[in-house]
Amino acid sequence: MHGVQGVVGSNPATPTSVEPGWFPSLAFFMENFVYILYSASLDRFYVGQTKDLEARLQRHNSGRNKPTKAGVPWEMVHFEKVADRVATVAKDKQVKNLGSKRYLQTIGKP
Repeated sequence: MHGVQGVVGSNPATPTSVEPGWFPSLAFFMENFVYILYSASLDRFYVGQTKDLEARLQRHNSGRNKPTKAGVPWEMVHFEKVADRVATVAKDKQVKNLGSKRYLQTIGKP
């Protein structure tokens, strides 16, 4: 072992150069969802994707989201947990291409 020195007490599985107070973003560990909202006042559906369903619904209902501002209040009528970001984008596109109402019918929701 020429040129390589072992360090007594070293544990290579434990990072030693991480700054104090550093934590990975919780969003990295959160699951991905595709969701469908319904506005009774507009009689319309809205399809979206998020990592935080509760916060996203609150944002839609706050009127801060331009595409859904006119339909407040929105009701979450369906959501699906999706494996990863790529699958989330694909599921979102699938639902939008089929249409929200038809998609809900295909999965057995009235």
